[in-house]
Amino acid sequence: MIPLTFRDFSVGSHGHTHVPRTEIVQNPDQTTEQTGGPYPWRWRPGQSGNPLGKLSRKLRHAELMASLGADLGGLDLLTAGDRALLSRAVDLLLVHPRDHTERTRSVNTAHRILNGIRGRVRRRPKGPSHAELRDRIRGGR
Repeated sequence: MIPLTFRDFSVGSHGHTHVPRTEIVQNPDQTTEQTGGPYPWRWRPGQSGNPLGKLSRKLRHAELMASLGADLGGLDLLTAGDRALLSRAVDLLLVHPRDHTERTRSVNTAHRILNGIRGRVRRRPKGPSHAELRDRIRGGR
């Protein structure tokens, strides 16, 4: 680690020591371009603070859908209707409401949808599905 050198200290009105950023250098031979100028923590004009950018709405929807589907036992175990309801709940969770009331309504509606799906998933029989039983019967003949 390179020690910093301080060229100028001043005491502010509240008794705090103030060190101007322009006076902090790692090496006196460094140029302003190397140190980032007087504000090295700022992004340069035209440079994004998040170089990768945010995820698209489609990707965020798919990630949340997979996550909630895994909590419900897997998307493959859900019926087509339950998957459609889950997709609607994800849409409600990803919406950007105008005020707190709309946010509360969308979250509560998504919560009710998810609880409905959980209730239906719990009531389903744990044994083999009808298609598996049919295949077993046909295979036994």
